[in-house]
Amino acid sequence: AHGAPMNWGAVGGAFPTMLVALVYHNVVPAIAANLEGDRKKVSQAILGGSFIPLAMFLLWNAVILGSVDPTAMAGV
Repeated sequence: AHGAPMNWGAVGGAFPTMLVALVYHNVVPAIAANLEGDRKKVSQAILGGSFIPLAMFLLWNAVILGSVDPTAMAGV
């Protein structure tokens, strides 16, 4: 009676996101302090620190998906 029923099976998949939200929220102030508040350097550090993992993730996906035979996935 207090809203929609809970899907407790989804908690496992959401746990990594919850953990990151609880642990890494203090990164920006720490970077800003380490770079002495230089806005340009802080922006570059955040953008670079976001772009590098994204590029690695996309490259990894391209390698994996490129190495799988499309006909082998037809039955999946």
